[in-house]
Amino acid sequence: MPLRPAVRATGRSTGRLSGHFPGHATGHLAAHLTGRAPGQFRPPARTSRAVDLTFGAGGTRYARVWLINLLLTVLSLGLAWPLARTRRMRWLVGHTVVDNHGLEFHGRPWALARVGWTVLALTATGAAGAWYAPAPAGVAALLLSALLLMLLQPALWWAALRWRIGNTRWRGVQFHFSATLTEAYQAWWPLWPPTLLLLAGVGGLFTTQFGGTGGHAALRLSAWTAVAVALVAGLALLPTVAARVVRTRQGNYRFAGETSWNESNAADFSRLCWRSVGLAAAGAAALALAAALGGSGWAGHQRGNASGLWAIAFAAPWALAGAVLLVVAWAYASAGMFNLAWGQTRSSGLRIRSHLRWQHTASLALQHGLLLALTGGLYWPFARMSALRQRLHALAIDSKVDPQLWIAQTRAAVTESGVRS
Repeated sequence: MPLRPAVRATGRSTGRLSGHFPGHATGHLAAHLTGRAPGQFRPPARTSRAVDLTFGAGGTRYARVWLINLLLTVLSLGLAWPLARTRRMRWLVGHTVVDNHGLEFHGRPWALARVGWTVLALTATGAAGAWYAPAPAGVAALLLSALLLMLLQPALWWAALRWRIGNTRWRGVQFHFSATLTEAYQAWWPLWPPTLLLLAGVGGLFTTQFGGTGGHAALRLSAWTAVAVALVAGLALLPTVAARVVRTRQGNYRFAGETSWNESNAADFSRLCWRSVGLAAAGAAALALAAALGGSGWAGHQRGNASGLWAIAFAAPWALAGAVLLVVAWAYASAGMFNLAWGQTRSSGLRIRSHLRWQHTASLALQHGLLLALTGGLYWPFARMSALRQRLHALAIDSKVDPQLWIAQTRAAVTESGVRS
């Protein structure tokens, strides 16, 4: 299938390009770069080589950006969040180095403001209605806001991706996100039925809570049943939705004539999901046992029973084991999702390999959790940079063609398009 990305060079005119660039324009530019006559230039052989990917800043510098963004967001009551987000993206992207050339980010806050302010307005409306309006009307306002957020979420996700990817450049050539709004809704819509059922169940529970006590036993049972069925159905659909979302996101990157695709499937995500759920369930069970032992031990201690202290001491290892299992479950899911998203992403000229290990992710998360607790959360910028470096180091990019040839072809095609226009 021919590739037709829209490529724009910095400060130049734009043009629609096919996957086959004009031979004479490429030959003249390549001849200029190599110092040969146009007829003597021959394209290089398609030999694979590694593309370096590094991050060139530390936590101390990011802490200043994070602190200013936090103050902007808090003092503006969230209205300056798009500006803070844009500053953060410009800093992070600008310090990411690909093949000895830094990325560039040229996004503007206003384009992101429409996404952020929509979410803020719906959330604030629902919260204000639930807090200030009478019980039935407040619940209705809260549920209506949640319903609108559910309907708009795919569009907001799509718009945020287009803003982030479409404003990123490397060596003057722009990235593009080619997925359509329809594809975004196709990826997310399977979660709508369980979400609607969940909202209906929550609405029924609020109705039985504030609508009196007579004749509501059957409604309460139906509401709890709806909530339980919605949660189980949502969990069962989660691997399918994750696969759809990842393929939609990873399969629509375009750069210099290259179009990505993702080779993961729902079975990969199902295995990852159920193993993660099993680990999380074991952790939750250990925490529940610790809570039961600790509660009974404390009650016995209050009655003067000496064995109560032993029960509390016996509960501590179970609590620690449960917390560690929950961290391991998160690390296993996070590392697995990262590997499926990036390790299965390909293009005709690029192959990406991802080898992020969940053991390293869990170890780093435990270290960060301890340091965040000891510093009262002030370690967050340093934890963010450490986690980012770990993920970048887990990626290996192999290119079949020297990226310099892609840049030369793209600039030659843009130049010829400008001359013809």
